[in-house]
Amino acid sequence: MQKLIPAILVAAIVAGGYYYLNTSEALEPATATAPDETPSETIGETASQLVDQAGQEVAVLANQGQDLMNQWIEEGMLTVQNFDYDTLMASVQDSDLAQDIKTQATAILEEIKASPETLAAKIQELRELLNAN
Repeated sequence: MQKLIPAILVAAIVAGGYYYLNTSEALEPATATAPDETPSETIGETASQLVDQAGQEVAVLANQGQDLMNQWIEEGMLTVQNFDYDTLMASVQDSDLAQDIKTQATAILEEIKASPETLAAKIQELRELLNAN
């Protein structure tokens, strides 16, 4: 029994060494081609990329309101003679504007429809709303 325990220990050490050498060799090619970045550097770069992407998306969303307002002005839809309520409402609903902006723009357009004499003041409200977002 005394000879059996050291033999088992030696066998376990040999088996462990064999396993270690085989798995570490399998990992070497992967680590040799991997970049020399630490996990914190990788996380920092990923976070930076996400911030940049979010900034770009915010800029795109901000420009959508301005683009919509410019389109309305260019097409003459926001004049006393040519206030096209249905087309304006459809373009607001079909836009990619945030829902709260759509709701506010819809309310302003409904106010213009109800009181056409307020068109000039309401156009300014629309301009401020859509250019701010």
